[in-house]
Amino acid sequence: LLYIQRVRSNVFYDDFRNEARKAKETAPGTDPWTTQSSFGADLIMDCNILQANFPISFGGRIIKPINYGKIQVEGLFTITF
Repeated sequence: LLYIQRVRSNVFYDDFRNEARKAKETAPGTDPWTTQSSFGADLIMDCNILQANFPISFGGRIIKPINYGKIQVEGLFTITF
């Protein structure tokens, strides 16, 4: 019913800077740029279901923003033809 070809994982870190769209969105004398960063991990399984001719990948991702917010969990799903 389910043939798991491989299990793979990925660890990542994202760091980026945003600029306020309008000068009036920032207080005078402050930097209009803000830095946001996060890190996390993926766990993905590549498999075939019911002897299908196309591979299916599914798994999950966990993300932890460093300066803001709470831990987030996402599902991942891909079909390759």
